[in-house]
Amino acid sequence: MSLSRAIIYPVARRFFAGVNLGPALERIKEDNTFGIGATVDFLGEDVADTSEAEMAKAEYRRAIEAIEFEALDASVAIKLTHIGLDISSILAENNALEIAAVAKERGVFLWVDMESSEHTDSIIKIYRKMLSKGVPAGLALQASLKRTWDDIKALTADGARIRLVKGAYNEPPEIAVQDMGGIRARFIDMARYLLDSGASFAIGTHDLLIIDRVREMASGADRVEYQMLMGLRDSTKKKLVREGLRVVEYVPYGADWYGYGIRRLTEKKRNALYFVQGLMGR
Repeated sequence: MSLSRAIIYPVARRFFAGVNLGPALERIKEDNTFGIGATVDFLGEDVADTSEAEMAKAEYRRAIEAIEFEALDASVAIKLTHIGLDISSILAENNALEIAAVAKERGVFLWVDMESSEHTDSIIKIYRKMLSKGVPAGLALQASLKRTWDDIKALTADGARIRLVKGAYNEPPEIAVQDMGGIRARFIDMARYLLDSGASFAIGTHDLLIIDRVREMASGADRVEYQMLMGLRDSTKKKLVREGLRVVEYVPYGADWYGYGIRRLTEKKRNALYFVQGLMGR
């Protein structure tokens, strides 16, 4: 292990379950005892080799099968660049549909993560294909992207289940809102739209201002799922569960833990604050 990895590991270890699936399953079991669900995230993205995409597909399948076998309260999140989107949209679609077929057969919900803006159209297209196959699946949409209002209305009309997030990627001002106040306002307005539409949806955020506002708007409605990363806002997760709300922890695992930790710390200044708060158990 290099010096930089050795330094970051003790901090990063709080925020991912382990290198292999086993520790992730143990974390999920622990979460479930507290009434917290989980979404498994096999770390990795932007693969440029077909063999890597095949390996990732096999690991996603393994995670789905383990969740069903262990009867866990958990779903699986996939990244389409992890299964070949940068190589070929056809390859990614075929791999996604194969994973989706396993998820449908095993009764495990599947989340499709959103990635940087150059992939948005391809990801939505493949997600729609999954919906057409009757797969129980949801899609992350980023409130910061200016196009998201159109996407959220069209997808909700088609019966999509949305996970609303702020957006972690650095996008240019032509296509994305840059100021946090504007992003937060859009997020809350989109959550209100989803509530008014009658849809079941998730919010993925550690922003207490957003969480509290959505709780107020939802007035205890059980159609909202509150998702947060492993190691962050742990006390908030348990508090929301005590209030009878649905809480899900995002549980990452895999050999790409270093890249994951560094990205979380550097892509947005606010994330660094959340990590520090996580270390303090807030």
